Amino acid sequence: MFSEIHTELYPLLPFLVFSVGENATQPGTVRPFGFNFHEFIWVKNGECDFSVYDDTFRLREGEGVFMRKKTPHRYSGENLHTSWFTFLGGDGVLDMFGVDKYFRFNVPDSLPDASDSLFKLCMGNSTAVTRSAAGYSFFVDLMNTLFTNDESAEVKVRNFLESNYYLPLSLDEIAESVGMDKFALCRYYKKNCSTSVMEQLRKIRIAKAKKFLRYTLDSIEDIGAMCGYESPSYFTKIFKESTGRTPSEYRSEHSM
Repeated sequence: MFSEIHTELYPLLPFLVFSVGENATQPGTVRPFGFNFHEFIWVKNGECDFSVYDDTFRLREGEGVFMRKKTPHRYSGENLHTSWFTFLGGDGVLDMFGVDKYFRFNVPDSLPDASDSLFKLCMGNSTAVTRSAAGYSFFVDLMNTLFTNDESAEVKVRNFLESNYYLPLSLDEIAESVGMDKFALCRYYKKNCSTSVMEQLRKIRIAKAKKFLRYTLDSIEDIGAMCGYESPSYFTKIFKESTGRTPSEYRSEHSM
């Protein structure tokens, strides 16, 4: 579990990640005055009785609850395996989607990989600014997924790429994530999108690399690996083709 927050940064930063992780032996919890942070919690295995205010329901595997901070709740269960994401900020997004105190949800297919990716970033040599940006992106993507019922293949692919950009993805794997074969996916992108699937992946990776170069002290080799490029020289080549600068030059120009 990642759990680190510097309250003096709030409200200097618009979004702060407090924790992201999982517990294979989650104990029962009683919070009569709620939690000090907004919270997503979902069940990976098992089930439990969950109460928010006077609403009591059975929460099962593949189901979750979001609660705004200070929302009273309690839950109990045996052999309960949960995952969670807690944070400060993002209230405007919650208001835009009409969230009052809490809501229940079915766990999207993309959530486990996305939360694991955020966990790895937070546990690595990242800065508060990087965690803020990554956490906000995770939060917004999750809200869009939960509140958008009719996602196009383009949106599904983008969400998958945003969650898995650090992996050595193949076109077959990307197509499988949206239930298509690679030829059908390529035809879809050619007809409906202004770019190819792999070009979209490259743009996402370069955008992530720019953030890491600006806001972390990680080596260029490590940043390349974090963005899915196992070869440092190939990362430098792709980055320069995309930005006109090497990673070192970009970092020097944008260092804080």
